Amino acid sequence: MILTIAYDNRFAIGLASMHGMLANGALSRCGRSSIVIWWALLTACFLMGDVRSRSKIIEVGGAWR
Repeated sequence: MILTIAYDNRFAIGLASMHGMLANGALSRCGRSSIVIWWALLTACFLMGDVRSRSKIIEVGGAWR
């Protein structure tokens, strides 16, 4: 979410995808967990969209529950 605010969606998705793959490799997780992580980061990046207030960040963070 921070990368999306600071840079743009494409950069955030690329870096978060690489981080997710490294984390799954280090933890020896199955392919399903990597798919779940990837969908979660895509959702977070696209929901951030154009942030104009702090309440938007809280709304996106609360969407996970």
